[in-house]
Amino acid sequence: MKYHITVILCVLLYACAAQQQMILSKPGGDPVQRHKDLTECEFEAAKATASASSAVMYDVREAVVHDAMIRERKEQLISMCMLARGYTYEPLQ
Repeated sequence: MKYHITVILCVLLYACAAQQQMILSKPGGDPVQRHKDLTECEFEAAKATASASSAVMYDVREAVVHDAMIRERKEQLISMCMLARGYTYEPLQ
């Protein structure tokens, strides 16, 4: 069983590493405004997931999975917030 999990994790890691890195940008946007928007979106995502992170976990594996799910949800919320503000994903150069 551990072998299968190791293989799956290696495949997932390779898939993540093989993807081209993307960055959120806005036509005519400046870095100061981008930082401000990103900070606000991160704050809103943290508020939206704050109650989810208060669960008590007695199993380490469950806690790790739970934390990973919360991080993934925060990233989704930040992405949706930035897209709603007019940002788009572009390849990192």
